[in-house]
Formats: sequence, structure tokens, C-alpha cells
Amino acid sequence: MIYTFHDRLLYLMIAEIMVFVLIVLSFYLFKSLFLPIEQINLGIDTIKDQDFTVKISETGMKEVDEMIKVYNSLIENIRNERRFQKEQHFFLSQLLESLPIGVLILDYDDQIAEYNPAASKFFNLEKTDIGAPISKVLPFVNSTEATTTFPIKRYQNNYYRVIANTFVHKGFHRKIIMLEEVSKEVFAIEKKAYDKVIRMMAHEVKNSVGAVNSILEELKNDLDTEEANLLEISVRRNKALNQFINNFARVVRIPEAHKEPIELGTWIEEVLILMKPKAEAKGVSMRFINPGFKVYQYIDATLLEQVLINVLLNAIDASENAAQKEVKVELTKNQLIVTDFGIGIPEELQKELFTPFFTTKPKGQGIGLTMVRDILEKHGFQYRLSSDNGATRFQIKF
Repeated sequence: MIYTFHDRLLYLMIAEIMVFVLIVLSFYLFKSLFLPIEQINLGIDTIKDQDFTVKISETGMKEVDEMIKVYNSLIENIRNERRFQKEQHFFLSQLLESLPIGVLILDYDDQIAEYNPAASKFFNLEKTDIGAPISKVLPFVNSTEATTTFPIKRYQNNYYRVIANTFVHKGFHRKIIMLEEVSKEVFAIEKKAYDKVIRMMAHEVKNSVGAVNSILEELKNDLDTEEANLLEISVRRNKALNQFINNFARVVRIPEAHKEPIELGTWIEEVLILMKPKAEAKGVSMRFINPGFKVYQYIDATLLEQVLINVLLNAIDASENAAQKEVKVELTKNQLIVTDFGIGIPEELQKELFTPFFTTKPKGQGIGLTMVRDILEKHGFQYRLSSDNGATRFQIKF
């Protein structure tokens, strides 16, 4: 049976309103069902992409909105934690970059994984050292186990305090080695010790020698020629002993460096002219390799002249009986190198050369290189004495 609403318009309007309401209800139902799913999918994609800057909008549904609030709170915490970690990582990176202490981070096999600029400067580390065992690169670090004592080790001409520790990385323990240069502290203690000894010796010797020489000079007047000559020899030996003690005392009386800008090329040429007669007397030639441009450094020319003279004297003496009787002096923008081609220095002796009173010369006193070391330390210059492949080099790095 078919009904028409020609005569019943009210029913027609009610029917149309009901259809409209059904449409609205259907749309709302569709929205309430599928919008939360879209938001959940958006949250899943955000987590997959590790993009923690996006928050999910609330849907208006109480149960779903509670879950969205928890999700947004979680995302906010993750974002804050990531920002904190980045800031902390940046701070630690900057700290390691600027630390004056050498820092080496090892992997799980005690191989070098990272190092900071100070470690690279101290030990001339390069990218090729990454992945190498620390025992091979720095053999003086003979233990990487964490300990409460921090031994002081010697490497080349310097002393380092070795600090080994561990830290947790991704749930695993890794090792970190910190190497603090303590050369100045060691040298200061060393100098204080021999300073006291030398001053005491010098005081006693000078007083005794002065008194004895006065007596001998008086006695010479009452003796015959032969006996007077014997006393004169004794006086000369006493004076030589006095000069010997004075040479030791010079080591502890080195003044502070008063630096001013000096053009090193001209300064070196003047020192070479001064040393030329000494070299020619032993048949040794000296060759100066000039960089071709002016090199200025703030130095105490008088003090540093003693360094260069001492190094050149050693090089000339080493070259006297060599097949290649030449001393080469090379200046670059960053360093000065003096090279001789004598018999060389055994490896076991190289690390002892800057020790006070140590010498390889039969008539040496062992104070020359000690004085050189102290003067270079006052200038803040690094130095190294090495001997290999028939050449001995003394390097001063500005």
C-alpha cells in the first residue's frame, strides 16, 4: 500500500527532519569512530619517525581524550629529556674540547675510540690511531684498570699523571683514560731539591776556597820558586773548583723571561756567526735553512741564546768524528730544528738527558740540558730531543 503526503504535509516535514537527524547522527557516529583511529595512527607515525614535536588533538570523547592526554604528556617528557641530553652532550663535548688534560675514550677491547685535542697535542695522535690498542700508541699506559692511585709516568721529556676510570654507555662499561701533564710540578720539586743542595755546596766551597787561597798567597812570598809554583798550581785548582761550583749555581739562578717580539731569522744568523769559529776548529760546517719569510716570536733573546748555543755546541761535538760533518739549523713558522749526523744517542739514554747532573760526556757536568729545559719551560715552548736513522734532532716548538 502506498501512502502520499499531499494532504498531510506535517507528516512530510517530520519525516524530512527525521532523515536529517539520522544523517547528522550518522556523521557524528562516523567521526567518533574513525577520528580517534586517525589520531592514534598519527601518534604511531610520529613515534616511528622519532618526531616528538607533534601533539595529538583531543577528540571530545572523554575516554579517548584521557588516553590522548597521557600520550601528549609522554611526548612532552621525551622531548624534554632529549633536549636535556643534547644540551648535556654539547656541554660535555665543549668541556672535553677545552680541557688541558688529555682524554682518551676506549672501546670494549681497550682500543682508542675517541680523543680530545689536548691528547692529540701531547702525543701527536692522528685519525689513524682510532681503533689502535692504547698499549701500542701509548706504551707507558701499562694499565687501564680503574684505581684509587694515580701513578706519574714519563713520556719523552714530560711527566703525566695517569687516571683510569669507567663509565656506562648503552648499558655496558667503557674505559676512559685521563692524562694530566705534571711536568712543571715535577720539575719544581726537582729544582727545589737540587737548589738547596747546590746552594749549600757553593756556600761551603766558596768560603773554604777563599780562605785557603788567601793563606796560600801569603805563603808563596816566603818560599823558593819551586815550592811557590806548587802553591800556584794549588791556587789555580781551587779557582777551578770555585768555577765548577759556580757553573752548578747558574742552573738555579736563571731569571724570569722578559719577552719581546724578535725576528728569529736574523737572531739565529747572529748566533751562527758567533759559533762559526768553534765549528770550523772541528771541521764542522753549519747550514741555515731560512723559511723565506720573517718569523716573529715573543722571546727573551738573551736567555734563548744560551739555549741555542748549548744545543749547537752539543751538535758540533757530536759531528766532530762523523762521516757527515754538518749541523743543519732549520726555522719554520712553528718550530726550530737543529740536526746533526753524528753517532746518535741510544734510546735508553734519550729520556735521561734532561735529568739534572746526567751527562754522556767524560768531562761533562750534566747542567747544560737542564738549563736548556728550564729556559724553554719559562718561555712555554715544547721541546724534544730524538735520535734515529743516523740523525739527532733537537726540536723547539713555539
